[in-house]
Amino acid sequence: MSRTLTRIYALLVCFVTVVCITITTGMALYQIVKIVAPELTMRPHQHRYLMTDEAYRRAFYPPGVYSNPELMEMPENSHTQGAVIMQTPATGQQEAPSDEQIAELRKKEWDALMENERRFSIASLIRLTIVLLVACPLFYVHWRIAQRPEEPPTG
Repeated sequence: MSRTLTRIYALLVCFVTVVCITITTGMALYQIVKIVAPELTMRPHQHRYLMTDEAYRRAFYPPGVYSNPELMEMPENSHTQGAVIMQTPATGQQEAPSDEQIAELRKKEWDALMENERRFSIASLIRLTIVLLVACPLFYVHWRIAQRPEEPPTG
């Protein structure tokens, strides 16, 4: 391969890796923000119902549906994000949690959501770091190839 073609190839690889490094760095910075302050990057619909006890109650325990605000426990394996309804054995009526229980349920869900945001962000940051660990040496090697001086023509 001629020196000119080699240089073009090396510079094209450098260009692609610079684009890759730039995009990956921006994404990594966003993941760092999500780790440090996950409440800033959470989805708006989650933020809306977790901000106050009243918003949480309206989202999961609408008025008129529940007749008796008695004891209610959140099962450990619940996947309903706080929307747990218990039946009273004697009457079969649905029960809504008390104000204290709503506050506790909302706090547990908030903490779980923040932990999930951090955990997924850390996993994503690890993937982005791997991309950078591949792209940076690739750039360096090809930049060195592109910078080699022209060989004088033989003849």
